[in-house]
Amino acid sequence: MGIAEFNAPIAPVMRSLALPSSSMTKDGIGWGGFVGATAADLAERGFTGSGTVFDEIEYEGLDRTSLDSLGERYYLLDGDYKPYPACRWTHPGIDAIAAQVADHDVDPRSVEVVRVGTHENATVMTERRPSTPSEAEYSFPYVAARALLNGGNFTPADLTWRAREDETTLALADRVELAVDEEAEARYPEEYLVRIELETPSRTYESGLFGLRPLTADEREQKWEGLLDDALGPGTTATLRERIEDDDLPIEELLAPWAP
Repeated sequence: MGIAEFNAPIAPVMRSLALPSSSMTKDGIGWGGFVGATAADLAERGFTGSGTVFDEIEYEGLDRTSLDSLGERYYLLDGDYKPYPACRWTHPGIDAIAAQVADHDVDPRSVEVVRVGTHENATVMTERRPSTPSEAEYSFPYVAARALLNGGNFTPADLTWRAREDETTLALADRVELAVDEEAEARYPEEYLVRIELETPSRTYESGLFGLRPLTADEREQKWEGLLDDALGPGTTATLRERIEDDDLPIEELLAPWAP
């Protein structure tokens, strides 16, 4: 751990969110994984590190950090598949919009203002004219606008240049207002919470606070099917599922759908 910590990338995440066109918005995950694997290999060969941050409990906050779960709880297993291809902080907002549309049959064309209340860090994602898929993923106004026009959904199609240049979308994105919600801020970073208000000429629809939700097993299957079958042809998901369950299948046959 000491070797990995010494060489780990410290990603300036908030700077990346403020400038998503930099294409540096993925938290250093790739290089972090490489450094972790390299550190383990070096340690196995006898290379020694200089200790870890856990050895320095005088650092502010670490005296309140419990290490009892080390070696017993593996946070990698807490990961899940994202429901939508956008920054995870926007997902509760998409779900809140979906609930408003479902409950009140809101016509997107009648919405004069979309108010988004969330934790402070999420309010920096203000790009209203995303020129790349990365900018679109990290634009709360754009994601909210597309979700409202889609009836409460956001898909890979919403990252295409056609979607990003859609005038109706851009006009609606201009009507999205971001603000800090006190309760959402108080519960961050343990929770990512969003509250949505849709203002129309006749009334304002207000949601409660929405948080993250993991995909159900059925939703994961639908996600895989949508991504794989669209790219590789109908039936690909079903074929791969059968092949994965065959323990004796050669790896070449498992990967055949991706072969040129």
